Amino acid sequence: MLAQAPAVELDLLAILFRVLHTTCAGTLLGGLVYMRFVLAPAAASDGADIYAGRRAAWAKCVGVCTALLLASGSYNFWVIITQYQKPAFPYHMVFGIKILLAFAVFALMALLAGKTDAAAKLQAQLGRWLNITLAMVLAIFLLGAVLKSIPKVPAAAEPPATPAPAVE
Repeated sequence: MLAQAPAVELDLLAILFRVLHTTCAGTLLGGLVYMRFVLAPAAASDGADIYAGRRAAWAKCVGVCTALLLASGSYNFWVIITQYQKPAFPYHMVFGIKILLAFAVFALMALLAGKTDAAAKLQAQLGRWLNITLAMVLAIFLLGAVLKSIPKVPAAAEPPATPAPAVE
């Protein structure tokens, strides 16, 4: 007789938001790496525009990814605070640092893809700002891995029962 496998419950909404979050973060990271190591050196060597007329497309990609990261990140945080007991000490500190870095990255990515006077000032030192933004994105990925590794206890979980004292 074959043993029955335990039922697996899948939270499809959580999976969807996780895929959205990691895909958008990966898209921004990949775009930064490509800009830093392929486009920027080529533009510097021949004086060409780094975007070669594709700035609007990249700016739209940055905007959409930023919006989806904010939405999926908010959902993921809501799940943590509503479905789990208060996480262990470093969780909130690490989460706060990750969020502050993310907002800085969103601003820098928008400026690096933008066409305002402020954007032009950053783009004048493109290599420097790409390096800074890339370092911040890598730090965010690292902090995300740290957050994922911090144990979380479901809110409905009962604390372990303590045995009754022995009666002599």
